[in-house]
Amino acid sequence: MAVHFTPILWLTLFWQFVGIGRENYGILEKLDTMESRVVDNANFFAIDDIDRISDEQLYERLLNEFPHLLG
Repeated sequence: MAVHFTPILWLTLFWQFVGIGRENYGILEKLDTMESRVVDNANFFAIDDIDRISDEQLYERLLNEFPHLLG
């Protein structure tokens, strides 16, 4: 999977990855912290129980790093 995502992390797009349900997310976590990128254009967060997070909390987490890409 990393082979597929690594080249696209160099594009000027923002990638938001969300892991749902207590799992080992492996590559998704690594994409968020990859070194040597031109810009930090990827973020990852996990939600263990989607039924226990409010819409407001979800959107806050979805957009958490996006403003940093713009400014």
